[in-house]
Amino acid sequence: SNDITNGFVALTLAAEDIQGSLVDDEMSLMVIETPGTPETPEGPDYVNLYIVTTSEYTTETVPFADYYEWNVEPVEAGAFAGMSTTGTITWNQSFLGLATVSVRAMNNCGDGLYSEGFEVTVDKIVAIPENSDENAFYVYPNPNKGSFNILSSSAMQDANIIVYNIIGEKVFELNTDIAVGENMHIGLEHYPKGLYILSITTDHSRFTEKLIIK
Repeated sequence: SNDITNGFVALTLAAEDIQGSLVDDEMSLMVIETPGTPETPEGPDYVNLYIVTTSEYTTETVPFADYYEWNVEPVEAGAFAGMSTTGTITWNQSFLGLATVSVRAMNNCGDGLYSEGFEVTVDKIVAIPENSDENAFYVYPNPNKGSFNILSSSAMQDANIIVYNIIGEKVFELNTDIAVGENMHIGLEHYPKGLYILSITTDHSRFTEKLIIK
């Protein structure tokens, strides 16, 4: 039992011939545990196929792992490359909807269990809807997990972007220029779940929309 704890087992074979001569041989076997279960993958939870074709996901190192196997469900969502703690998926451009990314650790002694699934919304937003106002903004995805994009139908200079919580407190503010068709990413992943108000103000217009972080 001590040998197993130390990571190896010593096997000894002894044989005796009819004259009583003894011959023995010893062989050492390395004992490797099956890898544990990786942490839930991290990476983008929203993908716009109009902008990107691949996405990168990562997980933490697992003891006793020699390599990792990445998986996406449904299988038609895309295909993974990479056998390390980082996997890169090439998305199927014809797939839209919810995909689940997971990963498991493996070695020569066996396969670990798959991690908890990480949900990804796969969309394809080409432009502002045709019936939008001249100075409209399109916010997607909404609801979201704190990560969303703002798409403008026209160029805006010195736009003031503010996010308020449900009691009217300002939790985020950004002053920036916005180009036509630019996808501006906003990350509020560390804020509590709930209802927020997004306000975008320029010299000539004001846009507000309810924002749901789930």
